[in-house]
Amino acid sequence: MVKLVNRAKMTTSSTGTGTITLGSASDGYQTFASAGVSNGDILRYTIEDGSNAWEIGTGTYTASGTTLSRTVSESSNSGNALNLSGNAVVFVTAIADDVGVRTYATISAMTSSTSAKSGALAYVTANTGLYQNNGNGWYKIATVNTSPTISAVQDASSGTTPFTLATDGTATVITITAADVDEGTDLTYSHSVTSGSLNGTTVTQGTGASENVFTVTPHASNATTFSLTFSVTDNINTAQSVNAFTLQFSSPYTIKNDSYDSLYKDFSGSYGAPNGGFVFNPNGTKLYYNTSGDKFVEYSMSTAYDIANASYVGNYDWGSQSGLSSSVYPDNGSFCIGDSGAKLYFTSTYSKKVYQFNFGSGSSAVSSLSYSSSNDYSLSSSQTGTGRAMLWNNNGSVFWLFTNSNSHIYEFTTSSSWNVAGSSHNATLTNQAPFQNCQGAFWNDDGTKLFLHNGYEVKQYSVSSAYDAGSTLTYENEELDQSAQKHTSYGAFVSGDFNRTATTIGGTSIDAGRKYFSMWNSAPISGGTPYNGTRIFRYSVG
Repeated sequence: MVKLVNRAKMTTSSTGTGTITLGSASDGYQTFASAGVSNGDILRYTIEDGSNAWEIGTGTYTASGTTLSRTVSESSNSGNALNLSGNAVVFVTAIADDVGVRTYATISAMTSSTSAKSGALAYVTANTGLYQNNGNGWYKIATVNTSPTISAVQDASSGTTPFTLATDGTATVITITAADVDEGTDLTYSHSVTSGSLNGTTVTQGTGASENVFTVTPHASNATTFSLTFSVTDNINTAQSVNAFTLQFSSPYTIKNDSYDSLYKDFSGSYGAPNGGFVFNPNGTKLYYNTSGDKFVEYSMSTAYDIANASYVGNYDWGSQSGLSSSVYPDNGSFCIGDSGAKLYFTSTYSKKVYQFNFGSGSSAVSSLSYSSSNDYSLSSSQTGTGRAMLWNNNGSVFWLFTNSNSHIYEFTTSSSWNVAGSSHNATLTNQAPFQNCQGAFWNDDGTKLFLHNGYEVKQYSVSSAYDAGSTLTYENEELDQSAQKHTSYGAFVSGDFNRTATTIGGTSIDAGRKYFSMWNSAPISGGTPYNGTRIFRYSVG
């Protein structure tokens, strides 16, 4: 490192570009020796020769002969040594590299710099290292401590905050990804609850190499919302990340809590009155019903399930399709939709068939429907009385038909999901249905409840196996009595039925916005004009 002294400035009568011989001290200054320079010291010098010539460099001081060698770092002579005139002065000085720290982005940028001299200091931001140059190269002398950084807080599926905890007790495993640019830094991880309460949910931290892994195990029944703050420290500085967690259990759906919305749609216009039931597409923006004129009629709604403001779109004349005869009469309540809204079905006791219609690819318009008799399923002569309600399981592998003359349920297994053609009669469940003349059947959101509609009320049953109408049905003494609105009805539909895969419809939670609908074919109990199947009524699900 160069030696610096105060107020040392001398004259020189030397000429040329080589070592100079020092003369006397300039006025107001002292000699190098008087300022404390010793033989062999390396000095930072500046030479001035005339008004515009200057030279900066390092030189070795020799007491004998009083000379100073010259190694030029920069000069007015394009960086070369001045050709001295014999009338110059030389003084000990300091340059920026001697008194400050130069900052470089990378080590490569530092080592490639040509301005660095012996004793220079440099800071490299890439690794927060402090370096000093000894004239031959750079050497790291310190590390400036920096805060760790958290780059990711993720669950096993790469999900990020907010996290929704599973209601079945499955744990959510959170992995913290963090780093510190300081080489060899040992990071320590921790967590704390900074808002809300765990309410029985537990958080456990891994050990050793898994110290950055936290397992959040939800409580079996206690709902909660809380925030966890994950902290990473290098024992000097700390980084933190706040993450939200929610555990929410849906209130059990019970049909008796449904309430009439005082909202209905009258379909008695020129397009034909409903006959045989009605369905919605999966997001509730389309309503389809069958008419006594052998047509499927389509209505659209800008707000999902807002039947009062439904507008007519068009119709599909299924009665004119090849293979469909005049003896095809759709059974009341059998009209249903499946395969995520890609197919429509109904049954006919008269022709003893299950009919299937396919929408065009990506379309929900009845104008795109197509029919082929090869897609139908013919019922055997032993399956007498089959009709009324038709019900699918959740994956299209099984469907059931409820009878209109006894309490039997016929179960069929498909050879191709959601296609009735090629199905096989799997079982006749004798006296399985709780009542005759079932007018509609539908599931709750997870297939654990089955609701059966007999024309006067909707009754609620639990099933011993989810989405299996052939399993044991247990009446839960829960029912919705519809007689206050009308006398008898047919066709029923719940928004968010077996075909639902998402948890929201149009951004609205199914649990909060779910609706039950029913079609009526008689007069009010108090008398009045019969509706003859022209009105659909809406209830809010409790």
